[in-house]
Amino acid sequence: MSILLREIRAGRNSWLAWTVSLCFLTFLIVWIYPAVARSSEAFIQYVDSLPPQLTAAFGLDRISFADPVGFFGIEAYSLILLFGSIYTALLGATILVKEESEKTAEFLLAKPLSRAAIVSQKAAAVLVYVALFNLAVTVVSLVSFRLFVEQSYRIGTIIQLMAGSFFCTLTFAAIGLLLSSALRRVRTAYTLALGGVLATYFLSIFSELSDKLEWVKYLTPFRYVEAADIMTSGLSPTSVALLLGVTAASTGAAYLVYGRKDIHV
Repeated sequence: MSILLREIRAGRNSWLAWTVSLCFLTFLIVWIYPAVARSSEAFIQYVDSLPPQLTAAFGLDRISFADPVGFFGIEAYSLILLFGSIYTALLGATILVKEESEKTAEFLLAKPLSRAAIVSQKAAAVLVYVALFNLAVTVVSLVSFRLFVEQSYRIGTIIQLMAGSFFCTLTFAAIGLLLSSALRRVRTAYTLALGGVLATYFLSIFSELSDKLEWVKYLTPFRYVEAADIMTSGLSPTSVALLLGVTAASTGAAYLVYGRKDIHV
């Protein structure tokens, strides 16, 4: 069995757990939208009473609960983005290092494959799961809108939001892959990957609360796929190019680091 097929088989339970959970939450959020829409005036008044910095941090100054896609962007998309990034970062961060941590590196390296080929097949498995995760959540989102939302809405905007999720989660997966190529213990990889995602997520929020921290938002992938930006201006090609650049650089660095690594068997 090839490394790619082995990794796809090994990761299916984790993928299923994360994907089913996020799909269920997405379905539930869209399902309750009609009830929220009937009370939209109360929500709007509540948002208006919040400090301007807080509404700006979550994009509430540019999107509205009254709009079904706006409600989706505020409630569902933020969860998809955060937890999807955690899942893909953890996936990438353990894909290589687990061989050393679980003492299976000797078996892996005994195969007639170069280290570059090993990284390629494992990175391909990560890409498959990143794509399948985002595809499943996109399909559930569109089906949920079809079932429960009677108001007019922009399908294209939903697809752009989910495209933003794909590029963001792919970036975190690549950063996780780089961590995995350098570390030796799965526990350390989990800690750094989870901490990195949470830190960059909260930095993207805090950067909107203070002018002194505004520059920090450009260091976090979440900044480039914000729901409010996508809904008002569309998914920026520049943002996509930057995220793909970070993905390519992280993946390339993983090849270099793993190729030179002194692997403990």
